[in-house]
Amino acid sequence: MEGNVWRPTHLTPEQMEERRLVAATLLRQGQLSQADIARRVGVSRASVCRWAATLAQEGPRGLEARPIPGPSPRLDEKAWTRLGRLLDRGAVAAGFATERWTLERIAALIEREFGVHYHPRYLERPLKAHGFSVQRPATRAKERDELVIAVWPKQDWVALKKARREHRTLVLWDETGHSFRIRPGTTWARRGLTPVLRRVSKRREVSSIVAITPDGRLYARHFRTSISSRCVIQALRFFRHAGLSVTGIP
Repeated sequence: MEGNVWRPTHLTPEQMEERRLVAATLLRQGQLSQADIARRVGVSRASVCRWAATLAQEGPRGLEARPIPGPSPRLDEKAWTRLGRLLDRGAVAAGFATERWTLERIAALIEREFGVHYHPRYLERPLKAHGFSVQRPATRAKERDELVIAVWPKQDWVALKKARREHRTLVLWDETGHSFRIRPGTTWARRGLTPVLRRVSKRREVSSIVAITPDGRLYARHFRTSISSRCVIQALRFFRHAGLSVTGIP
């Protein structure tokens, strides 16, 4: 209809704050009545009357938009700190069968330790906010002895190199297995720290024994089973026939 002014039916908090502040400016100028101001900014006279009272008591700051508080967090920062320590200890320490931290497992841990129920779908955001992310873990054999690995090149290798002066052949030997299985899935861990999952050696579809000499000769023997003493003897015999001098094997 001609003469009518279109006004939006929904305003953002910022727009509503701007409207109140415009009304406050008009009220302080004192040239218009509250009814005129109400018509100008498109609100009821009761709203302008309420804004006038707020303006008199608190000034223009009382008409500014105030943040709407969201729901209080289910876990406070102290609880999140404790949860982080529990996650750092690993899933096995928390009673799970493997070391993978899934959202379902973390939700179960929170309910058990803090009595707070989280749907796994809503845990992703707070976990990221507290420094965790989804990562592809590295794997290490559970039987791996880091101390022996660290000491070997400093002690054993130095002693073995003396054999070269005695014209003996040094052979570096190792065993490995290939199961052709899918790599372990992702796990939640602290951002920037790649988790290492310990795995127990299981039955292999293909296993290998590989030997290499310092001068570059490489020997390998493959088996469709896990490595056993019988496999080791077979490999030594094979290497001897292939040209590697091995003593003590009939």
